[in-house]
Amino acid sequence: MKIESAAERCVQVLLDLIRSTQTNYVVQEAIIVLKDIFRKYPNRFAFVSPLFCQPNISFDDSYSLRYESVIGTLCERLEALDEPEAKAAMVWIIGEYAHRIDNADELLKTWITSFKDEPTQVQLQLLTATVKLFLKKPTGASSQQLVQDVLKMATTEVRYSKSLFSFRWSPSFDWDLM
Repeated sequence: MKIESAAERCVQVLLDLIRSTQTNYVVQEAIIVLKDIFRKYPNRFAFVSPLFCQPNISFDDSYSLRYESVIGTLCERLEALDEPEAKAAMVWIIGEYAHRIDNADELLKTWITSFKDEPTQVQLQLLTATVKLFLKKPTGASSQQLVQDVLKMATTEVRYSKSLFSFRWSPSFDWDLM
């Protein structure tokens, strides 16, 4: 998308599409496109965790239009994600906005439990998103445990050089747990 002013309208149309359709491949493609928009315009949209969506917010039509329920809407459709690219896109969104999503650790944990069975694209995105979660919320015991679990799985069972680098690079891990 080359015109930034079209981003808000595109996000609104994609969210309406996700809310209104029961067709999985449409939801998955919409999530992939949303990820691309969020990546291109990272500070354009405000996100609120699904637990803290505020009803009855009035929006004006100005440039500062906010989509307060974007993450909540996407999380409602997690079960529809079965394509690797769509899963990876959703994991990227969660990792990128982990500091704004109250239950980001729980959302990532749903995929981490099946880490070994996920395609490489999803595994690498889980690795990256979990490290982002840890860096953005370092005091959370859950985020530290998640990153340790993912790095352990990636280094002992999958063997990615990226995860091995991240694992050895971090001085703050409790090596006795490993």
